[in-house]
Amino acid sequence: RATLTKLQDAAPPMSSTMVHQVLARELGADWRRQFQRFDNDPAAAASIGQVHRARWHDGREVAVKIQYPGVADSIDSDIRTLSRILSMSRLAPKGIDLEPTFAEVRDMLKREVDYRAEAAFTEEFGRRLAGDARFVVPRVLRDYSSDAVLTTTYETGVSVRDEQIRKLSQQRRNRLGGAFFELFLEEF
Repeated sequence: RATLTKLQDAAPPMSSTMVHQVLARELGADWRRQFQRFDNDPAAAASIGQVHRARWHDGREVAVKIQYPGVADSIDSDIRTLSRILSMSRLAPKGIDLEPTFAEVRDMLKREVDYRAEAAFTEEFGRRLAGDARFVVPRVLRDYSSDAVLTTTYETGVSVRDEQIRKLSQQRRNRLGGAFFELFLEEF
């Protein structure tokens, strides 16, 4: 788990030049005019993109999630390559048809890179959880989101791996765990 966490937290960032190119392509050449401030250094990075903090023209703090160029386009070829490697290396057990598994992985990855669907899901969960003070759902700025960019309000929080969480009383951690479980079930 520790190794995977380090890998997750250590994804290489896009250069600021590439970030600006993606923003110009996705939001228009004048994308900067909407921001009082845009942090070129990413606040977070993951396998398919990175998040930058910014201050919106009206003073709100926002998070701008930017997809790495080419990620969505490479899914099919990457899955085909993995399939060939497994087939040629004979690592897969004989008689097992892995195509349904590869199809599921392909579909899952395509959902992961669909920022418009993520925006819709975020808005839906905002509506579902609006009356529950335990949860805060970022608001989507639709006019500044696209296939490869998702702009939302920035909401502060603490990672469940953070030392602050480990120092909480067992009773408080149990309540947090219960809230996480309820949220998980609500997703279904």
